[in-house]
This record gives sequence, C-alpha cells and structure tokens, in this order.
Amino acid sequence: ANWREKMLQEVPSVDPSRTHFLGKVPYDVYRKVLQVSAAHVYLTYPFVLSWSMLEAMASGCLIIGSRT
Repeated sequence: ANWREKMLQEVPSVDPSRTHFLGKVPYDVYRKVLQVSAAHVYLTYPFVLSWSMLEAMASGCLIIGSRT
C-alpha cells in the first residue's frame, strides 16, 4: 500500500476529495500549492526539521505536526 492508502485505512474520516498527495512536483508548483493550502500535514518520526516544513511556514500555511 502507498501512503495515501495507508492513511485512509487508519483515518477513515479524512475526506479524500480534500486531501492531496502530490508526489514529485517542480519547486515553483510546490510553493504555489502551499500558498493556497488550508494546511500542511507534517508527520515524521523521528522529528527532523526539513526544508518542506520551513517552506510551509514561510508560505503562511497552517502546520499540522506529530507530537514526537
């Protein structure tokens, strides 16, 4: 199973029409997506501050993170 399938199995209340798994996209597309996103889900273990988290914060995107 891929990450989308795994998430939908574990959290069936997630609306798949409002949750997007982009895969690999060019950097400028990624930034534009962050700018219009309602939230950036950042679940990683162990926690490692990545460039994607910093980009989401710089875009003013709401961050949803794991408590690790």
